[in-house]
Amino acid sequence: LPYANLLSCSIGADVKQTDPVFQKEIQQGKLDYLRVVCVPRLVSNIVLPAITKLSKDYPEFRVKLDVHPSRHFEGGIARELYDVGVGFLPVPAKNIESQFLCSSSLYVILPKDHIFANKTHLKPQDLLHQSYIASHPRTMLRKKIDQYLNRLNVELVPQHEVSSSAWACELVKEGLGFAIIDPLWISYEQRDQFSFVPLKPKSSTDYGVFRKKSGPADKAADEFINCLKDVSAKALSGFK
Repeated sequence: LPYANLLSCSIGADVKQTDPVFQKEIQQGKLDYLRVVCVPRLVSNIVLPAITKLSKDYPEFRVKLDVHPSRHFEGGIARELYDVGVGFLPVPAKNIESQFLCSSSLYVILPKDHIFANKTHLKPQDLLHQSYIASHPRTMLRKKIDQYLNRLNVELVPQHEVSSSAWACELVKEGLGFAIIDPLWISYEQRDQFSFVPLKPKSSTDYGVFRKKSGPADKAADEFINCLKDVSAKALSGFK
């Protein structure tokens, strides 16, 4: 694995609490890592590239990455289990300070030979008679899309439903229809395989960086946040 020597990564799609081994190490004071937690959506295009940049600029810094759904990681920061969190804004916890990282809008992704591939934008009404490949209703992305469509009084009936945005992209690539996606879900390597058309009216998601209020000065955390800002600007370049 390319990141095997760079970080220790624990990924949980529905983890109720922090990895108990990790928590024990923290309590015993055995870790000298910068402890980072993030939501799954930001791992590939934001957090891992930021860790890579940090490691190249400051080889002495070590990183421990934990990936959790957003509903779990705020409490971990508040209890000082993590130094830096990267996830959705806003965060309701009172003793956490946040700063804006980036904003990403919803896009319609299409095969490059689709009749709508060269449109400057698409309205949901334009998609009523097209084959819709949707994320599963329990996913945060699908909930956001459904809320957006409900506000516009538009119903898009899925032709196919999948539990992963990556799988939706695979079906789009095979010509089975369109999907509505946050571009941060799609790796750089995949982006050339699709046409991205902005969805109008615009619907955006804000992402931020979180730290415990009144925490001690931490050069590793400060530099990592700078790396996150640089990487996020690159990841969203070309997307309005």
